[in-house]
Amino acid sequence: MSNPNIGRHLSAEQKAALSERFAVGAPARAPRADARHGEGRGMIIGLMGYAGAGKSEVARHLRERHGFETPHIGRPLKRMLAELLRDIGYDEATIIRFVDGDLKRSLIPELGITSTEAQQTLGTEWGRNCVGADFWLSLWLGKVDRVIQSGGRVVQESVRFANEVDSLRQRGALLVEVQRPGVGPISGHPSEVLPARADLVLQNGGTIADLRSAVDAVLSSKSLCETPVTH
Repeated sequence: MSNPNIGRHLSAEQKAALSERFAVGAPARAPRADARHGEGRGMIIGLMGYAGAGKSEVARHLRERHGFETPHIGRPLKRMLAELLRDIGYDEATIIRFVDGDLKRSLIPELGITSTEAQQTLGTEWGRNCVGADFWLSLWLGKVDRVIQSGGRVVQESVRFANEVDSLRQRGALLVEVQRPGVGPISGHPSEVLPARADLVLQNGGTIADLRSAVDAVLSSKSLCETPVTH
């Protein structure tokens, strides 16, 4: 059965192309020596959505069930913050909780801000504004291009800015927005603004099993061919 919560209307040509590329179990395409980005290579899915929408769960399922690699564009930020907390004197268990766990939105007394706010300002105010708008993106693409050139699959679980969207589009990526009832921006920070309209939308309004089934449907050629849903 098709999933009524997925996507927007696609032309017959788009559906046929997506059906071939994103079929469950389909082998990754071998790269051509003369291929441009997004042609004849592996595939990329870029996830958008507000914090708490379920992007991490989608990325986890794509990795564990469908063999995607999950290099996170924000991984250097997490490592930088972890090293700072380590230098302050926090134990490893607490660092994990602050950086990407249940204390992520709790105040870090020594910094006067939360882990989320620290990563946002490291990423945007320092990295993008002081070093360069493409700083983090260039680091991430260096890893991703090697994967897709070898026919691998990549999911980026946190697409936040227009230049990231542009680079993903150039590589033939599928942009998916994860929506969850009652979840919206947690602040007015620029990284909290969705950077583009997605190709498909996943509605995360049920259980984790429901969300995983919706992800499987996105990768199913049958679902893509039978889902003319608009958003």
